[in-house]
Amino acid sequence: MGTMSDRQISNKLRPIELFKVIFLVVFSLLAIMTVTHQAAASQYNFQPVIDDQLNILTAKQKQQITAENDRLAQKPRKQQIWFISSAAKPSDFDKVNSPLDLETIQEDGGLDLDMLQDAAGDLQDDFIKEYTGYSYNGLTDTDLTKADSITIIAVLPNFKYHVLPMLSADGVNANGGVRNFFLSKRLNFQDEGQENVTHTVNVISHFINQDVAVKNLSAGPQFEEVVFWSIVLIVVITIIYWLIKRHNYHGPKRTSFWDSDGDAKYDNGFLDGWYFGENSGDDTFKH
Repeated sequence: MGTMSDRQISNKLRPIELFKVIFLVVFSLLAIMTVTHQAAASQYNFQPVIDDQLNILTAKQKQQITAENDRLAQKPRKQQIWFISSAAKPSDFDKVNSPLDLETIQEDGGLDLDMLQDAAGDLQDDFIKEYTGYSYNGLTDTDLTKADSITIIAVLPNFKYHVLPMLSADGVNANGGVRNFFLSKRLNFQDEGQENVTHTVNVISHFINQDVAVKNLSAGPQFEEVVFWSIVLIVVITIIYWLIKRHNYHGPKRTSFWDSDGDAKYDNGFLDGWYFGENSGDDTFKH
């Protein structure tokens, strides 16, 4: 048998070399895309912010917020709590944005956390942009998830409402009707004193831990559901009470009008009396 020529060997190696070239090109493109994605994901600093310009909190209280953020980072649904105190005025922000909405909230039915949240949504977004530098242009899914996990407690004495808890997107979804009612009752949106501010941090932190940073997020009970089940419970209790009263008698004097035996005894007595009255002069039974 003759040996293969150099041309035959060269032709046999070409497909292998072509495959290597294609593999290297694809691998290089994937590497470039990965690096680019990581760069885009890390260009914004989504780290918890504590910017107490008004010196409301003590060093220990700031450390407690930091420790709380460390714990929240380990939860099934990661969340962040930011604390910001500032002498900023509504005019320092975009006049089209929510600071003006905050100044014109109608409180006819009473102010609650949900109303405040609706008015402060753009202000919250402004703060996140200011401290992270992010914009919606080129925002990755990872960045958006982080932005939606930020709850800000802002103390702004020059605003109409001095203490503004602004919940994360997850927090808004978890703040159903009943929860919103009880949370609002525990919060004071006007007192920027240290005691009320720390109380606000504690209330919001407890809410986030218990109802937001969880695997299965829900809005909790709604008032319509509470009213419905309360009515059902009242009806059931009323029926049970009526049944107990009907069947729980003590002595003949408490015989119920609805007791068929009682009716029979009464009817027999009436008939006996009528019979003896009609036959009182009859000697038929005399011996």
